[in-house]
Amino acid sequence: MREAVVDPIRHPAAEFSVRTVRVDDCISLQVMQFRPRKDASADPLLFVPGFVSVISGWVDFLREIVPLRPVYYLESREKKSAVIERKRLTINDFSIARLAGDIVEACPKLEIDQSQMIVAGSSLGATTLIEALKHSRLQARAGFMIGPNTDFKAPLFIKGLLLLPADAYHLVKYFVLWYLKTFRVDAVKEPEQMQRYRDTLLTANPHRLKKTAKSAIGYTIWQNLETISAHIAVTLASTDKLHTEKNIQRLTESLPRATIIRCESNRYMHSAAMAGDFERYIASIG
Repeated sequence: MREAVVDPIRHPAAEFSVRTVRVDDCISLQVMQFRPRKDASADPLLFVPGFVSVISGWVDFLREIVPLRPVYYLESREKKSAVIERKRLTINDFSIARLAGDIVEACPKLEIDQSQMIVAGSSLGATTLIEALKHSRLQARAGFMIGPNTDFKAPLFIKGLLLLPADAYHLVKYFVLWYLKTFRVDAVKEPEQMQRYRDTLLTANPHRLKKTAKSAIGYTIWQNLETISAHIAVTLASTDKLHTEKNIQRLTESLPRATIIRCESNRYMHSAAMAGDFERYIASIG
C-alpha cells in the first residue's frame, strides 16, 4: 500500500490533493494539486521538477504561488512516486523524448485548459517541457524555465559507473556526491543546492536513476527550437556550474519569444523572491 502524501506546503489559502495520471499502458505519474480556496482567475501552472529534485526544495517558491493560481506539480517517471507495472524497462523508456511525451499525455487528463496554461520547470524538468513544446505538441501560453539543461555530458568515470549493475548504486552514490561537490556545485556558496542533491540521490530508485542518466548522455536541446511559439523566460545564475551561462544565452537567443532572467544564485532560484519574478513575468506578457 502506498503511503499517504502529506501536503508539503500547508498554505491556509490553498487546498491540496494528490492523484495519479496514466501516461501509457503501464505507467502512472503522481500529481500534487494545489487550488486557491478563494476564487482565482489566474491561469493554471504546471510545474515539472528536475531529475534529482523533490518538492521540499520548491516549497519557498511554490508557497507564494498556490494562493494565486491552481498549481499542478507533476513528478516524472524516474521518481519513486511513479507507478510502473511493467517489470522490464529499457533505457528508451526513460529518454528525454519519452519524459516529454508523458507531459503531453498527462495534461488532457488533468483537464487543464492549455490555451491558458503556464508551464514551469527546473533543470531536466525544464528541458523536457521545452521538448514537449516543440511543434506545439504541448500548448501553453507561456513557460518559465529555471536552469534548463541544454545538453548532457559525462566524464569517462561516470560512464564507467553507469556500466555497473543498478544494485551497486549504494556503493557509488557517495562517490557521485563527492564529484558533484568537488566539480559541479559550489558547496560553500550554495550549500542548499548540495543538500538537495544529497537528499534525493540517497533516496532515489537506482534502476530508474541509472536508465534516465544513461539515456540522457549525448542529448542536446538545439533541434527545432524555432517551432516553439509560446513566450519563454529562461533563468540563469552565474554561480550555477551545472547549467552554463554560455548555453543558457544560446538557448534564449534560439527561442523565438524568449527572455533571460538573471539571478544572483541557485539558492535564489528556489526562493520566494523568484516567485515574484515569475508572477511579474507572466503579468508582463499580458
